[in-house]
Amino acid sequence: MTLSRQRAIGLIVAVVVIAVVAYGASLALRNNDPYKGLVTERPVTMEDSTRVYFEDRLKTTQAAIAALEAAGETIDLNLYLSVASDAYSLGHLAIAREALELQLAGNSINYVAWNNYALVLEEMGDYVPAESAFQKTLEIESGIEKYYDDYANFLKVHFPERRDDLKALYETSIEVGGQGLWNMKGLGDWYAADGQCDKAVDHYKVAVTLDPENQALKDDMMSIKQTCVERE
Repeated sequence: MTLSRQRAIGLIVAVVVIAVVAYGASLALRNNDPYKGLVTERPVTMEDSTRVYFEDRLKTTQAAIAALEAAGETIDLNLYLSVASDAYSLGHLAIAREALELQLAGNSINYVAWNNYALVLEEMGDYVPAESAFQKTLEIESGIEKYYDDYANFLKVHFPERRDDLKALYETSIEVGGQGLWNMKGLGDWYAADGQCDKAVDHYKVAVTLDPENQALKDDMMSIKQTCVERE
């Protein structure tokens, strides 16, 4: 009976020790996880045949990179872009992020990669480096409207209280590339939300002049005018 009790106690101690070790190991893993608290996968809907195509191409490219690394040969940076693109298509945000980081480590002035990097970080919920990446994109290439639009959407979705920064972004776009449909409408919406109806309508008028066949734009301008009348 005594021996049985000792065995029982020993078993309990062993279980406790294993549990403690397992907990410590899992805690260490969590603490070492660079993406702790971030989104690493995004839901993707696609046909099985399409998914298999992307998975096979991703594995092939990854294998090619690994072979080049093992041989000590120079890796074509486009391979990293291919990995990032396919990984993103499959919803693998962390893999896409790491591939873009390797690409940018080899070519720090690739503004396309910087903007893609910013968008991936945004989806992961890593907003501070995402914003830095948006800013880096515009620092390198300030003449492409899409990059202003991506950054503006980032601010509107995640930092709606930073209205002055959003306005400054539209104004910078005008300074660099002149008045365009995007920045005129954007500023018009900004002034409308701020209650400055006259300025909102003035900016919309310019936008309509730039795209006179755009009925939706005209409707938006009329809606702003109506809102101003109702306020008065």
